[in-house]
Amino acid sequence: MFKRITAIFAVGVSSGIVGLLFTLLLHGVQRLAYGASGSDFLDKVTATLPSHRFWVMLGCGVFGALGWWILRRYLKFQAVKSEELAEKAPKMPFWSTLYSNVLQIVTIALGSPLGREGAPREAGALFAARISKWIGLDSEHLKLMAACGAGAGLAAIYTVPLSGALFVVEVILRRFSLGIFLPALLTCLLATTVVQLALGSAPQYPVSDFAFSAAWLVGCLCMAPIFWWTGKIFGRVAAKLKSQPPSPNWKFVLLCILNFAVIGLLAMLFPAILGNGKSAAGLEFSDIPTFYVGIMLLGIRVLITLTSLAAGAMGGLLTPSVAVGALLGGSLGMAWSWWWPGSPFSSFALVGAALFLGASQRMPVTAVVLIFELTYVWFNVGALKGFLAV
Repeated sequence: MFKRITAIFAVGVSSGIVGLLFTLLLHGVQRLAYGASGSDFLDKVTATLPSHRFWVMLGCGVFGALGWWILRRYLKFQAVKSEELAEKAPKMPFWSTLYSNVLQIVTIALGSPLGREGAPREAGALFAARISKWIGLDSEHLKLMAACGAGAGLAAIYTVPLSGALFVVEVILRRFSLGIFLPALLTCLLATTVVQLALGSAPQYPVSDFAFSAAWLVGCLCMAPIFWWTGKIFGRVAAKLKSQPPSPNWKFVLLCILNFAVIGLLAMLFPAILGNGKSAAGLEFSDIPTFYVGIMLLGIRVLITLTSLAAGAMGGLLTPSVAVGALLGGSLGMAWSWWWPGSPFSSFALVGAALFLGASQRMPVTAVVLIFELTYVWFNVGALKGFLAV
């Protein structure tokens, strides 16, 4: 029992430190690339010249292409799926995994459209497996701690402790028991505490207030199948592209550079497309874009996410899925409001993000809780009543 308690504490703290270091690296690279103006990434990006965005993204393509080429050609590195982390974490190559994680964070900080959660998730599992082995846990508890480390890494990077614990249960281990959930929750709480002590606590996405209405409820019920089935299609395509990266040769390098150069050209007109999708989702949650801008951002976000995976870029799909779901929900919500007014489109964006994420990543329970934790919607009384009504 003492060994298990020690492992929970050590894994939670180490995952929190990993999440903190990756967050600091992300913000540091963003400041170097886009300057210190503005309070968030979109502010920094829009404050730069359009040509500056292009050159940064071209540099991101060169840096990422060479880095991933070395990783795959010489280090023979293969990414581990989320559901395989508990089983494979003890055998994951230490330095190659960390090298891959740093590459992901740096390219996402520069503007890659993939998610940043993959790096702390992998690193959390990696350190958890080594710590548990050093403490002397048996193989079964070592796998549990590796899964908890992955969930705590996710929790730390977004400060979402309950979602991290549910991710362990629903995605990694795919079974529920108090013997799994409680260690997962404790490690995630410890990890997020480490980050919050250093950086403070604030919602990832501020949300406009809205009240329950019949227009909103009926609209969400009509749109729910659209969110769910488009999410499943997006998830299948993205998973297939992610599992079949191009061969690490000179064609791969050129294709990757070309992909990011095109993203840079698009970013000259649409700066909100840069990054993992947080900027685009944040616009929808705040009732900012017009219908046509929302549709344009939706199409571009889907396109650049899938082309980046096809070009061999590495990263997560959590925030990109949230962004696509929010953009889809906001766009459909605006169209619905023309026919039946009564609700801000941010309210539809919330539901779209949760359902699309749940379907695309096959984690419906975790997705709903994650949207609650990312937006602090439970502190927004009107929004909470409306969201729970669905």
